[in-house]
Amino acid sequence: MRTLSARTAQELLEGPITEADWVIEDLLPVGAHILAGAPKIGKSWMVLAMGLAVSMGQPFWDCAVCQGAVLYLCLEDTYARVKKRLWKLADVTNNSFYLANSAATIKDSLAEQIEYFVITYPNLKLVFIDTFQKVRSPSGDSIYAADYGKFLAQHSVFMRLRGVAYSKKHTSAGQVVTLERIEREGSEGDKGYAEI
Repeated sequence: MRTLSARTAQELLEGPITEADWVIEDLLPVGAHILAGAPKIGKSWMVLAMGLAVSMGQPFWDCAVCQGAVLYLCLEDTYARVKKRLWKLADVTNNSFYLANSAATIKDSLAEQIEYFVITYPNLKLVFIDTFQKVRSPSGDSIYAADYGKFLAQHSVFMRLRGVAYSKKHTSAGQVVTLERIEREGSEGDKGYAEI
């Protein structure tokens, strides 16, 4: 059995405060995140707009960004479709926004692919996987439980040490979507935002 680790309120008040490292200030801290919502409500558009903002160093929803490179795994799209969307969102972009429409699955070394990209492009600040369904391995478990846990275990510490936020998109039919902040500090120490 793992022992329970607890602090007193006094220890918390007297100890130093560790502020979050933000990729998009007050919206997207460094760590792992899931963006989930009903189909066809604009999640991919939002991810594309976030990526453009971070890569260009421009505010997103009036929030300051930490400018840096972005990797967008647009696994459900063709490059032609993404190009059409980019033209609708921006007249100009730069060489800091990388897109790929194929990647390995979690079982077949997705974490290693992304880690190699992070090492190759040290200015990388944001990674999107659109959608997580395209990289997960089939299993009898709940739709994400086994793969998400495995991916985080392999990948989370590596990405946080390099100051990179990464997000997996998930479509959940029939849900009303609002942006709500959820802070979760588990054994991995991840903090995140999700659409609920």
